[in-house]
Amino acid sequence: MSLRPDARGSALVLGLAAVVLVAGCGADPDSSGNDATSSPTPFSAAPVTSPSAAPAESSPGQSAPPDAATPADQIPDAALQLGEFSKLSSLPGGYEMIAGAAMLAQTVNGTTLTVRLTGLHPGGSYVGHIHARTCEDQEGGPHFQFQIGGSDQPPNEVHVPFVADQTGSADATTTNERQVGDGGRSVVIHPADSTPVRLVCADFDGSP
Repeated sequence: MSLRPDARGSALVLGLAAVVLVAGCGADPDSSGNDATSSPTPFSAAPVTSPSAAPAESSPGQSAPPDAATPADQIPDAALQLGEFSKLSSLPGGYEMIAGAAMLAQTVNGTTLTVRLTGLHPGGSYVGHIHARTCEDQEGGPHFQFQIGGSDQPPNEVHVPFVADQTGSADATTTNERQVGDGGRSVVIHPADSTPVRLVCADFDGSP
């Protein structure tokens, strides 16, 4: 079948348009400027890892574990001395209910000091020192020292630091590898942040 001249012109225009459309969809210029047929890049997901166990939570602000030493009154075959705390003239206000006892045990392995108190400030920090004199003699006098004039810290002195619980009670024990003998006459309790202040004193002149 023959086409009329106007029909042939229309067919030619439609054919050219189809060629242009196919060329535009089938090629994509690459980085070099050449036409290159590109395949779609497959989606690359981030690698999947197995969920690990959540890290154990640490206890914030957890302090060092308490002294695990055996209390003085539970040490077998020890020479044990007991003393009851009495209030001192330097006792500041807020400690009207303070009371307690101290125990000093000596064995061939050294000295163990235990203090038990109530009536402290809840959560308050304190320290007990063995002193060289009795409570009636200058409220215990100076600290007991194995080497007089030496270090004012353990092991040359016997200190027992502790923190009162939320009821204002405390039970603390410390040890020293040497015996204080008769030189440790008393124990005095001080606020940890103000050691010149003496709260209570207990003489080691009693026995169970």
